Amino acid sequence: MSRNRLITFLLLAAFTSNSLFCAYGLTTRNGMKKWEPVYVFGDSYADTGNHDPHSMNASINTPWRTPYGSTWPGQPSGRYSNGRLLTDFYVSSVGEKNPALYRSLAFDCNVTQYDEARTASVRSMLRKGRGISFAFGGSGVFDTLNPLVYNVSTQIDQLRSTIEAGFVTAEEIASSSVLFVVAGNDYEAYLTEHPDLNGIQGFIAQVVEQISTDIAALANLGFKKFSVTNLPPLGCVPYISMANNYTSCVDNVNQLCLLHNSLLEAQISILQSKFVDASFKLLDLYSSMLAVVKDGSFTLAPCCQGSCGDVNENGVPQYTMCSDVTKTLFWDNHHPTNDGWQLITKKLLA
Repeated sequence: MSRNRLITFLLLAAFTSNSLFCAYGLTTRNGMKKWEPVYVFGDSYADTGNHDPHSMNASINTPWRTPYGSTWPGQPSGRYSNGRLLTDFYVSSVGEKNPALYRSLAFDCNVTQYDEARTASVRSMLRKGRGISFAFGGSGVFDTLNPLVYNVSTQIDQLRSTIEAGFVTAEEIASSSVLFVVAGNDYEAYLTEHPDLNGIQGFIAQVVEQISTDIAALANLGFKKFSVTNLPPLGCVPYISMANNYTSCVDNVNQLCLLHNSLLEAQISILQSKFVDASFKLLDLYSSMLAVVKDGSFTLAPCCQGSCGDVNENGVPQYTMCSDVTKTLFWDNHHPTNDGWQLITKKLLA
């Protein structure tokens, strides 16, 4: 083989090899994947266990009660589902590791400096490419009706505290991505206080503006890659569709969700023009969930009806279960089932 042909062959081989590595997220010379940590912010659609299992408050310990987690992992895992949810399927689809729970770090925001052993322990966990999930079930961008639930701005403050403590570095932030999930708790709180929906359009604009503010705060901290969900079709969620006896979605509620989503899309474009070295991807949760609804393979009635997870003083469940959870899109009044999330996420990332 001539010298020129040998050089061409080697260059072609290197190009092909690098292309394969890039296609599968492999960046190291020995073919091992370089994990891209994912930092998660938002609510119960993304929370994989940040609620305290030892809390005596039912609004906090619910996802740690039976029958939550009955499909996977076979016992409650702190997820508002019978199994996995959006975060699990998202990180699996993009080939990353499930983020560590902020709760698992046993981090105290009132402590300004940790000893070397504690810092080394936490950093060892995070060096494995896991990132951190700050998502907390019940969260909104504003305070909701539950004073025990902290909003997304507080979640970002928690991240700042981990940075200040030396658990997370600026370099690690720059090489990580963000999953930002806000699915409507602000609107449920608003609906409770304003059942006539008076002033709802103005409130939608405020919510979207705050979402943009929160994402900008994360970009200013150094994140370069963002995946942001829009609002799901809340008119199809059981606590709304029960008005139609679970036979169809409530269209006027879905129309308000579309207004939220159009304003959010505009804000994402503004963020992209402001942070030119970052990328912002809008995940169309609305269309993905609605497509699953219209497919007709699932019923809209929740599988776990009543006070899911509650028992009375005699241990008698205060809820009833469906006969086949694989046939229902929703697990309880607010959250999709394991099978529902699997199909929704498949369409979301198609």
